[in-house]
Amino acid sequence: MKRILIIEDNETVRSYMHNVLLGPDIVILEAENGKKGSELFKKEKPDLVITDILMPEKEGFEIISEFKREVPDIKIIAVTGCENFEGTDLLNIAKRLGAVHVLKKPFKEEALKTVVYGVLDSLETKLSD
Repeated sequence: MKRILIIEDNETVRSYMHNVLLGPDIVILEAENGKKGSELFKKEKPDLVITDILMPEKEGFEIISEFKREVPDIKIIAVTGCENFEGTDLLNIAKRLGAVHVLKKPFKEEALKTVVYGVLDSLETKLSD
């Protein structure tokens, strides 16, 4: 069983990702802000984290930095609906902080599945090496 933690403040987007990714070998954990996401991360030890970048309580950049410090090989996918904020390329920053992939919202179901399953497959390959 693979455990995916989705940290997203927009309930509609969070529910969409949950429904798209839910499968027989996948457990979905959800948090509506970065603070709750941090708590779940420590408690549940997910295999993959999908985090929004701009959120209340704790932003995605903080999440990425914190999680990578605690578990350096954790796989994180960053998502945002605001690619540039005040002239700053948010997706590029997320990658520099350690996100393995970034997605701009709104994204299609197939794009989400391709990225997430690709990351999960890479975890399987790493485990079998």
